Amino acid sequence: MSDRLAILIGNGRFENDPDLPVLFGPRHDVSSLGQILRDPDIGNFTVFELLDQDSELLASELERLFSLSDPDATVLLYYGGFVFSKPGKGLFLLTADTELSAVDDTALPVSFIKRLLRGCAAEHKAVILDCCYGGPAGRVDEADIEQDLRRIRTDVDPDLHLIASAAVGQSPEAREITTDTGLEGRLTRCIVEGLSTGAADRDGDNRTGVRDLNEYLGIRLGDDRPLWAGPLEGADPEIVANPNPIEGVDVDAFDTSVDDRQSRARRFLLIVGGPVLRHRLLLSLVGLVLLSAAMVTGVMERGEAGTGATRLEQHYSGSDLPEFAASVGELEEMRAIIDRTGWIEHTEPLDGGGPRYPSAVTIRVDPRNRGAPGTINLGLRQWAVIDFGEGIHAIGVACGDGLNIGEATVEMVDGRMYTFDVRTDRAGNEFFGFVARDPIRRLRLTSTSPRLLAERLYIYAETEHAAVRPGRS
Repeated sequence: MSDRLAILIGNGRFENDPDLPVLFGPRHDVSSLGQILRDPDIGNFTVFELLDQDSELLASELERLFSLSDPDATVLLYYGGFVFSKPGKGLFLLTADTELSAVDDTALPVSFIKRLLRGCAAEHKAVILDCCYGGPAGRVDEADIEQDLRRIRTDVDPDLHLIASAAVGQSPEAREITTDTGLEGRLTRCIVEGLSTGAADRDGDNRTGVRDLNEYLGIRLGDDRPLWAGPLEGADPEIVANPNPIEGVDVDAFDTSVDDRQSRARRFLLIVGGPVLRHRLLLSLVGLVLLSAAMVTGVMERGEAGTGATRLEQHYSGSDLPEFAASVGELEEMRAIIDRTGWIEHTEPLDGGGPRYPSAVTIRVDPRNRGAPGTINLGLRQWAVIDFGEGIHAIGVACGDGLNIGEATVEMVDGRMYTFDVRTDRAGNEFFGFVARDPIRRLRLTSTSPRLLAERLYIYAETEHAAVRPGRS
């Protein structure tokens, strides 16, 4: 008997049907996900890996494994492979012995999975499908597939959570991506990334539930986000504990900006709101006073900028200097712009220990910064502020490998402010930057995930500053 059971199925080889393509990712996907889930300090699951099994053996194993769960248990079922949609018969998980001409007898019908889920004693159940889709003669009715996927929840239990690859455009080629370790399922790679780094802990409670994971995948994959079906409130099975626990946040313990005070006001409303929900008038009055105070303070300290920062929604790409200001997503794009201006590039490692370059750069960081010397490593809601000397028109930050999510706010010398989202996730190009025609006064970084690791600062100035070393790296 187990109170945390993970059943991971991977099928990528279909030897009985030459028309079915080989999938190289499922074997790797099952291994990498299993490693996270069985870690006693993270997932603490009892993990069973079922690789390239035929339909009869797989069905027998699943019946046995589903019977192992306790009534208060959590059961996670994962399938990486190929899902076939047969009109009038629903969905089938393809197995090692599948023949498309006899899919009813040589594949695992999803109706069988639903029967096992309904009979499972576990209180919490979740299903993850990282798959490509197919149909008769290669035709796929995407709407029917998504409807059949949603029926898994409605036919089993309203508290069941389902995450599945979107049916739109999910061919065998689209399912898998090439990485340093070979071919991997794109969805599973993002799942492992989010669970292993803690980035999927979206609400910062040191546990990643299915709703957390779904939100993270939506941010990470954008338009290619998976299909999700599950309860909006209530049951939310914990998948893993955050491997990078987030300490309690004490905003008053460090220097705060107007943005922080406004955030505190909003958080106060959330904290106070629960006990006084029955007194809505009082809550409204408290909220009005707090938010008004924050707005007045913002106007007093920022002048015209008190109305808020201008949000830059997309990275600028092109070699010309933007008309006013823009965020830049690649170092080479930044350099293409700078090469036309005559500005000088300085590069320096970041130092989380405090001011080091008083004539050009001053760095202040959240006291809880975990950075090694030469880096700034921010946890959830932690911040760093970098003040610049005169004549600096562009700044860039090179981040550590992996996913870094946060928000950057740039303040100009005339008080104008620009805000843009930070998300670096492409190997070899973990970079973000900002360029403007007018001089820059300050850059403020706030992490909105459990990690934002900044390793090198690029400064583009009108003249060479004695306190920074010129050169490119």
